[in-house]
Amino acid sequence: MPIFKLTPVDLSRPCWTASTHRGQAIVRAVDERRGRQIVDAAFNMAVERPHSWGDIPAPPWMDEFEVRCERIENADYAEDGPDEILDPEWD
Repeated sequence: MPIFKLTPVDLSRPCWTASTHRGQAIVRAVDERRGRQIVDAAFNMAVERPHSWGDIPAPPWMDEFEVRCERIENADYAEDGPDEILDPEWD
């Protein structure tokens, strides 16, 4: 199964307040979309609206403008196994 590296583009953007993880993530998944979904589900957190007039920040992991995603080959991770986050390690 492919291995993907998801890399934040700009951590100063408000959307990062809706994520418990703000660094690179490595995920094994059938495709990029599924990889983003796995990471989004793991690190998504609810946030309050910053002001009564402001938008509620949405988690960034599904947004291709906020997070780059690239398939990595010959990684130090096994391609055999279930869809899962490989790095960072988490529970």
